[in-house]
Amino acid sequence: MRIVIATSVAPFVDGGSTCIVESLGSELKARSHDVEILRFPFSEDYAEVLHQLLALRLFDLSQDCDRLITIRTPSHLLKHPNKIAWFIHHYRGAYDLWGTKYHPGGDGLQRSNHRRGQCRAPRGGWGVLQFGSCSRPSSFLQRRRG
Repeated sequence: MRIVIATSVAPFVDGGSTCIVESLGSELKARSHDVEILRFPFSEDYAEVLHQLLALRLFDLSQDCDRLITIRTPSHLLKHPNKIAWFIHHYRGAYDLWGTKYHPGGDGLQRSNHRRGQCRAPRGGWGVLQFGSCSRPSSFLQRRRG
């Protein structure tokens, strides 16, 4: 099976999601799958977020692989008819930090419209989707393969 693992990244930063992506890719390759890891930068800059969400939603991987596994937000917005989301991070500015002094930019109507766009964007990504969550990718794969 040709599998794409898609994730957003902060350039030059390695963390838990990097380990998950690499481990999952290795486990899938060990089981004779063709694996490609698609890493794309995601800026949490207030002025860029909605444009990035739209761009990702317009990106269709349907013809490029048999399965898409998404890891970090907003990779779940990518289009594919056989998509699995391992949703391990969300955009903190729209959820955890909203209404605090740490929330990024904007005020009044602009801020409300921006949040509405951020919160509605994920709905477009849940069309054909399976959810996967596991502390060890190898045990998840073993269960999926039978």
